[in-house]
Amino acid sequence: MKSDKSENRFFETNLKDTLNMPFNSGNITLMLCSEGSSVVSIDFKERPFCKGDLAVVPDTMTLIPLESSEGFQAMVISVSPENCEEMEYKITDNLFWDFMCSHPVLHPDDTQYEMLKEWFGQMRWMMDNCCEKYLNKAISSSICTFFMMLYSELESVIEKSESDDLNTGRVGRLMSDFNSLVSRYHKKHREVSYYADMLSITPDYLNKLVKSQWKMSAKEYIDWQAVMAIKEYLTATDMPVKMIAIDMHYDDSSYMCRFFRKMTGMSPTEFREQNKKTDCP
Repeated sequence: MKSDKSENRFFETNLKDTLNMPFNSGNITLMLCSEGSSVVSIDFKERPFCKGDLAVVPDTMTLIPLESSEGFQAMVISVSPENCEEMEYKITDNLFWDFMCSHPVLHPDDTQYEMLKEWFGQMRWMMDNCCEKYLNKAISSSICTFFMMLYSELESVIEKSESDDLNTGRVGRLMSDFNSLVSRYHKKHREVSYYADMLSITPDYLNKLVKSQWKMSAKEYIDWQAVMAIKEYLTATDMPVKMIAIDMHYDDSSYMCRFFRKMTGMSPTEFREQNKKTDCP
């Protein structure tokens, strides 16, 4: 890879070496997950990022990887803002850019995913082999073509979101409110119906929204928050497991332990010991 030619780069990553650190460093980042799953923060909002997903993060938004599974792998294209000027000049639809800012993680279908893999491969070849004289122009043209195709694919989705109840603004507000409520109350309330009532919508409708936006059920998201909280107790405190269960409002610690093992594949004690070993030099 001839990354010394410009600020533009192609690379593959498992994110392990970049956890909890800003990832895009002032460049526009395109990331395609080819294996595994992870959690990323985009503008300080946590989002699942799984196999087949595409992240499109502009230079004005901060991307921070928070965790990644064993076997996680992603292809990354990092492009300087200067190489996106042609694209920004040709695509002037504010609805498109608003939609992209609200949906930085997209979920392509199988056909779209295969096409994206080919395009990422073409960009890699270009960055490795194109002579310096033509490289920036070639990248600018390819990025412009990519976003124009993305715009074409999303145009009907954006129009639909403006015309029916699942409009971008309403969905964005509901998802933001749901995320805030779960972050605040997941230690005590882990039923979908509780949050649906708080949002004045039905549990089925809440599940539909969460599925469409985050590719998981509302219950899966609530449980994920609960697991993250338990992990925080286990790694940041010396609280006994029984006390953690009380603080998390579980009926008994054995239920919490079964839940934690189901979600992570290990008991709370095993996780705590493994984390201690990992932290040791």
